[in-house]
Amino acid sequence: METKPILNMKKLYLFLISAILAICCSAGAQAQMATFKWEYPGAVTIRQTNINNPDLELPEDATSFTVPKEGVYYYVIANDGYALKNATFTDKNGIARTIDPATPYGKDYQAIAINLMANQNKGCEYTINVGKAVIDAKFTLDIENGADCISAITLSGGRKLDIQKGKQTIEFASEIENKVTISVANTKSIYSVKLNDTEIDVQNFYGSKSYSIDNIADGDVLSILGYENGDPVAETCKMTVEIPENAKGALKQIWNNSNLKEVVADEDGTYTVDKGSIINLRFNEDYEINSIKANDDELVVNGLTSSKFTVNADTHIVIDATPIEYNDVTWTVYIANPEGVNLRAGNGLAGYDLDLSQGGEAVDSDIEFKSASESGTTISPAMTVPGSQTYKYTFSVSSKYASLMYTPKEGYWIKGARTSSLSTAAENPVTDHTFYVYAKKIDRSAQAIVYLSTNGVNAIINGSGTDSRFTISQQGYNTLEFDPEYDTPFSGRFYSNAVENPAVYLDGNLIKADENSLYSLTIKEGSVVKMFGDGKTHSESEIAIEAAPGATAEITYDKIKTADGTFKCFDGTEVTIVPGAFTTISIDGKPVEASAMSKAAATEGTAHTFTTTGAHKISLAYNGPAIDEYVLDPVSGSTVESLDQFTIAFPNATDVTVEMASDEILFMSRDQTYAAWDMAVEKVEDAECPTFRLTPSPAPTALKSYVLNIPAGFFKINGETNSSEIDANFTLSKNLSDIEVMFSPTGDVPVSEYPYFNIVFDESLQVSASDDFASKCTVTFDGETLTPDTDFMTGSEGNFFTIMLSNPEYFRPGALKVSLAEGALSLSGTPSPAIEHTWNLVEPKEYVCTITPDDTQTVTSLNKVTIVFENAETASIDNSFGVSLKGGTPGNADYYNQTGKITVVENEEHPTFDITFNPAPTNAGKYVLTIGYGVFYLDNIASYPLAYLTRTYTLSPSTGIEGVIADGEANGDIYNLQGVKLNSEWSDLPAGLYIVGGKKVMKH
Repeated sequence: METKPILNMKKLYLFLISAILAICCSAGAQAQMATFKWEYPGAVTIRQTNINNPDLELPEDATSFTVPKEGVYYYVIANDGYALKNATFTDKNGIARTIDPATPYGKDYQAIAINLMANQNKGCEYTINVGKAVIDAKFTLDIENGADCISAITLSGGRKLDIQKGKQTIEFASEIENKVTISVANTKSIYSVKLNDTEIDVQNFYGSKSYSIDNIADGDVLSILGYENGDPVAETCKMTVEIPENAKGALKQIWNNSNLKEVVADEDGTYTVDKGSIINLRFNEDYEINSIKANDDELVVNGLTSSKFTVNADTHIVIDATPIEYNDVTWTVYIANPEGVNLRAGNGLAGYDLDLSQGGEAVDSDIEFKSASESGTTISPAMTVPGSQTYKYTFSVSSKYASLMYTPKEGYWIKGARTSSLSTAAENPVTDHTFYVYAKKIDRSAQAIVYLSTNGVNAIINGSGTDSRFTISQQGYNTLEFDPEYDTPFSGRFYSNAVENPAVYLDGNLIKADENSLYSLTIKEGSVVKMFGDGKTHSESEIAIEAAPGATAEITYDKIKTADGTFKCFDGTEVTIVPGAFTTISIDGKPVEASAMSKAAATEGTAHTFTTTGAHKISLAYNGPAIDEYVLDPVSGSTVESLDQFTIAFPNATDVTVEMASDEILFMSRDQTYAAWDMAVEKVEDAECPTFRLTPSPAPTALKSYVLNIPAGFFKINGETNSSEIDANFTLSKNLSDIEVMFSPTGDVPVSEYPYFNIVFDESLQVSASDDFASKCTVTFDGETLTPDTDFMTGSEGNFFTIMLSNPEYFRPGALKVSLAEGALSLSGTPSPAIEHTWNLVEPKEYVCTITPDDTQTVTSLNKVTIVFENAETASIDNSFGVSLKGGTPGNADYYNQTGKITVVENEEHPTFDITFNPAPTNAGKYVLTIGYGVFYLDNIASYPLAYLTRTYTLSPSTGIEGVIADGEANGDIYNLQGVKLNSEWSDLPAGLYIVGGKKVMKH
């Protein structure tokens, strides 16, 4: 017999804590994602800010949006013809808040930025106040001089005005665009801003200057004087750029921070800028920037941008750059149904498509996706990926493309994607070099019915898929074909010419619309949606079905629902009856005559349809021979030791077939609960008469009485007669004296914060405590009797019984003995035998952790920190975001604060991990490395560390480089002052300061 594996200690602890919380709390609500709502359909665009600002797809008539994930920022932007006022919401602390529109850094539009990284903002409902921009007013904008002093003039709602010298008339929407914001260009000041000759004060926010006119009105005059005495004559400077021939493409752009414009080269290749302009250089990603000088002043390279420098004279810029040589990187991708997937190297904006047409390597077995969660919320459930549909692809991709992006092809959707851990969602773009994608074909074979009443109604039903929009306007019955996995859940908007709020019913239940007139619809296979637009109250009437033994009929209503007994429906519902053999029909006591059914009224398969007008009674009479006699083994009323199998024979029949699904057979215990969830039905070959073998799964094991119920019509006898309902009673007797009992954990148990222990029985048994459990359970520690609840707690689930110490006094080495008298537990309703077991608690292992580099001396680099657990057998990452490195002063430019990336170092003698920071710190000073609680999980039993672990480092990038050798020669590798290795020969390098052999060497 296959045994259920004993759960590891950590999982059992989590299970017990969850069980205790479930007892202490009522039903826990699932985490609600944040929702945005607005008044006008098509008024806004929504962007998620951390994936290259893509526009999220919204239905044309959408007035609400529930975010797919939290922990990020979202931008809400007004579409043409609309303008933003603000957003209002009440945060998790009950505080009412307002978010005004603003211009995001580096963008050219206004947006409402909603921060869903803050916990108090998650799960809230945000009202986006957006208005229609109706142009109804004018004001005069007079820029007398100094247009170069202005970086932007913006109206509330987000519209930017042209900035040009002279007078211009500005038409605006007074309700929405009644605030003017004037932003001052960097390094500039405006001499005067007046509204109708009234001076407006400048606002200075952290060095950024602006003017605000809160209530611009029709006919106002807004005057701007940049300089007191007219536009000054600008004094200009020339810039020249020197760059190696093989790196000409390295310089991407020269940017003027003073006027926020690109500097364009003159015809002679030089650049002209106003004196005092603040400049920085921007570079292409395919080049390594080794050094930059501006008139011999060294500039710092920050990623692909130089530090800012001020041009006060003609300036010669020297750039030392080399093309990057990219290596090929191997990616491994498992794709289920690859014919439905596009795979692209890069993030969608740059890169190229990967070829899946040649086919991949077949996968032998199914792949189990674990549940993926984010901030405690499940974002993708666990699922099984069929191995028969999955193929393994191996690609060699240039290291220039650090990610791959997967998208579905038309007619397919992505059901789930995972990284190599199979428990983390692989979100686009994917950076894990091994990941899995489960694509499925959109299969709209499921059917539901949408009924629209006959006085001018229509419906728009939106599903959750990107193309799940169904418009229904035909009155009467309409068939909705959908994919239950891809399209659901649904929302609907219903319209009627007769009433404003039509009555909508789903499977007989009245559905209420929300404040936006949207209906949430849980439509399933066979569902019926009915919409009445006559303004009347609609109720259901009962349609009763009486069938004599042997009489059968297939009865459907609302075109799709099958009636297997009495049902309810609204007036006007179509009901269709197809009688079986030897069956005749009466409705409300009146036989259905030949004129209504044709002359073959009692012939199988002749359909009769009628429309309901209230309550009705359908009677089915049977006139065939009695051939449904049966023999059941074991016979009803037997006491048996096993209910693993039954046989049923029909001695008077010549042919018997199974007409219903086997899961229609139910085993019921005395308290009316299921005892078997499935039943295999197999015909016995070569039997003297039609005989069937019935095998329950799982077979009942509790020593109780059971009822075997075979519903009427399960068997078809001689192709004409349905079998009658069968109820058979049995009593199960079983000896549990030799039952197998297991104990977990085994061996010596390290002391933990909450020690817990398990008694494990056969997996077929359901364990629970008896009513008198307290008098039959004794727990001692080193001979001392413990008190229930105060010193220990108990719980059970499935075939597990768990005991957990709750008094810290006993979180120490010693002998824990548990004695359960006979009957202390109930095993599937049977008293348990007496059980006794002792666990020995020992001191937990003290783990040795070595961190390199050592913090006792100055270090030259913090690019990587290595952690080794010298006496652990195994180690895993339990919290990949729990490591940080901080230095400098908060609020200052040199402040450094980065989260580390933890990776496993393979093939080491002891568990080893590398921690890297991107970017690594480069400024000299003190830095504090912090490793948070429980970042690692050691030997499957211990979290490490148990408190914050810190190391303080002194970083000095120049340590070990002493003195300067003038006109030295290069013997060895050559580096620039930033520590970047140079590939050039010494003789080819320009004059400057270099590092050779750990010494500073000057070349003239």
